[in-house]
Amino acid sequence: MLAPGVEHVAFHADEGHADGRRMAAELAARAVDARAELRTGAEVTGVDDGAVALATGERLAADAVVLCTGRWTGALSGVAMLDADERGALPVGLLVTTGAAPDPVGRVVVADDVMIRPGDDGGLLLHADEQDRLVHPEDGESRITEVAAQVLDAARPHVVVPEAMRVARAVVGLRALTADLLPAAGWLSDGVYAAVTHSGMTLAPALGELVAAEVLGRTEEPLLAPFRPDRLTRRT
Repeated sequence: MLAPGVEHVAFHADEGHADGRRMAAELAARAVDARAELRTGAEVTGVDDGAVALATGERLAADAVVLCTGRWTGALSGVAMLDADERGALPVGLLVTTGAAPDPVGRVVVADDVMIRPGDDGGLLLHADEQDRLVHPEDGESRITEVAAQVLDAARPHVVVPEAMRVARAVVGLRALTADLLPAAGWLSDGVYAAVTHSGMTLAPALGELVAAEVLGRTEEPLLAPFRPDRLTRRT
C-alpha cells in the first residue's frame, strides 16, 4: 500500500474513521424506523419559534426547530459564517475519488500534503490543502478536473497509485466554518436551536448527545457554554 520511497510512518492503532455518506444514510434510515418523517429536496426559506417555512409555501409546525444546516446556517439564522466568495477562501474544499485500486487503502493516511482514505468501490478518497486554494464552486468541469489530477499526483509519493488510475469523481464543497472557526451550539430564540461546526464527523457523536439533552430536557450543558451562537449574531 505505501509507496517505496516512504521512510517513516506513525501508526495509531486506536484510531478509526467513518464513511460520511454511508453514516448519514444509516442515521436517516434509523430515524425513519423511529417514525421520523424524512423529506429530501425540500428547500427551507425560513424558521421561527413555531414552524419551518418551505419554498413551496408550506409551513411545518414544531415544538422546537434545530438548525443543522452547515454552511447555510447563516442564511437562516444570522450566525456569522466565514466568507467563501473568493478563490482560496478557507471554507472551499475539493474531494477527489479515484477508480478502484489493486491494493486498496484500508485506513486513513495523513501524509505531508495530502489526506488519503478508503473511497468508493475500492478506490481512494483524496484531499489536499494546497489544491483547495486553486478551485471555487463556480469553476467549470475542466478546471476542477485539472486540479483533481494534481491531488492524485500528490498522493503518489505516499501510497501505491498505478499509472493507469484516474480520477472518477471530483466535488468542490464548502466547509461549515463560523466566522471565528469555532463550533456554535445553542438557542437562538425560545424555539430555534442552532448547531454548526467544522469537523462534524469527529464531533457529531458528542454534539448529538449534548444538543439532544439541551433541546429535549431544556438543560444547559457546561461543555457547550463557550460556544453559544449569540457571540456570532451580536451587532456592534
